[in-house]
Amino acid sequence: MKLSITQNIMTKISGAVSLAVAGVLFLIVFFIDAVQKNLEIDFGLIVQLRNLFVVLTFVGIYLFIRTIMPKRSVQALRLFGIIFITILSFLAVFLILRLISIDGYEAVEMQITPTDYLTLLFFSLASVISGTAAIIFLYTISQLIFFKRRKGTQRNFIIFLVLLGAASLSTWNLQSLEKSTLSYILFMGAVIAGIANSFKFSWIVYLSKREKMFSIGYSLLLFILFIIFNVTLSENGFINKSLLYYSYPLQFFVRIVAIFSVIYFGMSFVVSLFHLPTAEAFDRKRIELSSVQNLSKLITRVFDFKDLVQTVTNLTIEVSEARSAWLEIIRHDDAGGGTIRFELVAHKNIMPAEIDLITGDDTGLRRYSIETKKVVVVDEFIRDRRTRNIAQSVRNIGSLICVPLLSQNELIGILYAAKTIEYGFDEEDTALISTFADNASIAIENSRLIEQSIKRERLQQELMVAQKVQKKLLSQTIPKLAGFELDAFSSPAFEVGGDYYDIAILGEKRIGIVVGDVSGKGVSAAFYMAELKGIFQALSKSCTSTTEFLIKANNALFGSIEKSAFISLIYAILNIENATLGLSRAGHCPMIHFQNGKVNLHKPTGIGLGLTGASLFNEVIEEESISVGPGDICVFYTDGVTEARNPEGEEFGTERLIGTIVNNSHLNPQELRKAILDDITSYTGLDSFDDDLTILILKRNIA
Repeated sequence: MKLSITQNIMTKISGAVSLAVAGVLFLIVFFIDAVQKNLEIDFGLIVQLRNLFVVLTFVGIYLFIRTIMPKRSVQALRLFGIIFITILSFLAVFLILRLISIDGYEAVEMQITPTDYLTLLFFSLASVISGTAAIIFLYTISQLIFFKRRKGTQRNFIIFLVLLGAASLSTWNLQSLEKSTLSYILFMGAVIAGIANSFKFSWIVYLSKREKMFSIGYSLLLFILFIIFNVTLSENGFINKSLLYYSYPLQFFVRIVAIFSVIYFGMSFVVSLFHLPTAEAFDRKRIELSSVQNLSKLITRVFDFKDLVQTVTNLTIEVSEARSAWLEIIRHDDAGGGTIRFELVAHKNIMPAEIDLITGDDTGLRRYSIETKKVVVVDEFIRDRRTRNIAQSVRNIGSLICVPLLSQNELIGILYAAKTIEYGFDEEDTALISTFADNASIAIENSRLIEQSIKRERLQQELMVAQKVQKKLLSQTIPKLAGFELDAFSSPAFEVGGDYYDIAILGEKRIGIVVGDVSGKGVSAAFYMAELKGIFQALSKSCTSTTEFLIKANNALFGSIEKSAFISLIYAILNIENATLGLSRAGHCPMIHFQNGKVNLHKPTGIGLGLTGASLFNEVIEEESISVGPGDICVFYTDGVTEARNPEGEEFGTERLIGTIVNNSHLNPQELRKAILDDITSYTGLDSFDDDLTILILKRNIA
């Protein structure tokens, strides 16, 4: 940005310097002319130097014009406006000079000479103005010629400029009224080269119908004005005599440019006139291209679905010149069964009630699109057998087209467009709208995928938050017990799970240990796990036995959870003082008790929480009392441990778990837990677990 601003400033400065130098040179030339008028002597070399100063004056003017004129990317009509203003200004100056009626000049020895200083000043000003106007005309027309240039365009224009320069410079040493055969041969060559360059009208093709109308008017007006401009350059005219006195080469230059301008704008008028019949077709093609480009941009952008479908509908009207359009999207039945329904997601210039009539079962248009996935065209809406019954209820429709939207050959919607005229959709329209519909399908499908991706991302973020919350529901600290060590680990199969463990201090010498498993996985299991946490915290300290806790927990859960759900649970109360463990089980995995090199599986009877009412549950629930000796290990776990599978589908099983415990019984609970997890990982060959997995290990110190 800063570099662009700097370049812009430097360009303006160079233009101002060029204009200043041109002004100084103009004053020097005027001074030389004034001195030469008073002193009737041969200036010789000074005259040649004066002519060089004249050339450099217009070089400076040209460099200044380049800095203020628009670049070649500008619109053609704006260039016409610049030329129009320039030639009007010149003709206004010419008219003023004619009104002044300056006659202070005479022809002496083939040379026109002003007889007074006022005429000298007017001659000089008129010449500079004429030359400046000619430079503007030539520069601006060159921009029109170079629009969408071809290989030979620059070469042909350079040939014209070379002949123009050669014709002008051939008069360098001639007197103002002197004639030269070579000069006029070069003059005619430059005019012919100008005619050759007058066939470059690529800019006309890209004009709209309205712009072509303006082009015709501008061209005709400029053609007339340049004829007048050429008349002002006639041999007896004031402008011509001014130029002949001031600079014979300049007079040749201005005359050739004036003739070239007449030819170019005359041709421009004719070519614009012939292009007018195709203007409407070109306008439509440009709208079609623009609409397809706009839709292509939508494919790669993230848009709100409602904005997208409305944009598709609006662009359909633009691309097909239809009066109305609407878009239906297929929605699949969430309950299953394969049923689909059509949802009107966008419409323009037509009422939903009219759409219902057109797309209803009576016409069969929608049904045909579903079955064949082909374009349907109704050429005569009033007389077509499919729509004639509704024609009186639906106004302003003469023809109709229905285009299916397909994604991977699956119908995702139907795009409709309607015109007031009959046979409004020809083969070209059908092909174009079909192509447009293909792009629209991609855009809509992309929008759907993006929307789903955003939802998944939001759900993922919410699950991550839920995972953090659930981890906090588990016991955050493992209490230090006199003569005992504890360790626990839990890992959900997904972001959240249904496994639960907790440790509660029930008194100075009593510790409550619970391990549970909610049926199922994921979010629903996590909700019940949170509920179980609340029940444990509320009941554990008030219940004196494990059976009492399970009975009350079942009463709290029965009827409040889904019939297909239940919670398996094992609950133990450790009496630190006498090293006994009270144990009850509600349909959970047995507790593994390693004692004196042997392993016992403790599985007191019990039914999962929430499955039955109090009568049956209370009848089967029982409690065991276990003595925990020095070195004994008690392992509580969920079925995610024993049901972990290897690639062949075989479960890790209780026997392997017991083997790991026996082989590592000399380790502390933390080391034993790591050994168990390492064996499971090695067995399954996976870094993660397919099911929720929880392990809690209690070990009594040896001494």
